[in-house]
Amino acid sequence: MPRYAVPANSDDEQELAAVFGSAVNLSIIRELQRHSPRTLGDLTEALAIGPSTVASRVRELEAHGVIIGDPPRASRKQGTEASLSLDDVVIQRLLSQLEHIVSGRKSA
Repeated sequence: MPRYAVPANSDDEQELAAVFGSAVNLSIIRELQRHSPRTLGDLTEALAIGPSTVASRVRELEAHGVIIGDPPRASRKQGTEASLSLDDVVIQRLLSQLEHIVSGRKSA
């Protein structure tokens, strides 16, 4: 007998939870909507959150495609500061998925 039921769209829901399910992530997204591009240092200072927390959350948001770094993470040398901004197309896709889940409609 399974311990938990797995929703039919669990991958979409897990991605939404990973991106929007944290107050720190939402603060980073909000700051990048208001002031972009920003560096990790800028975000740390603006949000008054520890640098390791901001760095790990930015990595997570980059992995989901929500944040774009220039230069991209894959080609960034250690110690190189990147200009970070939001990928508006990815944000809109995720918000559309959330709207479909909340309203009970299937996503496109």
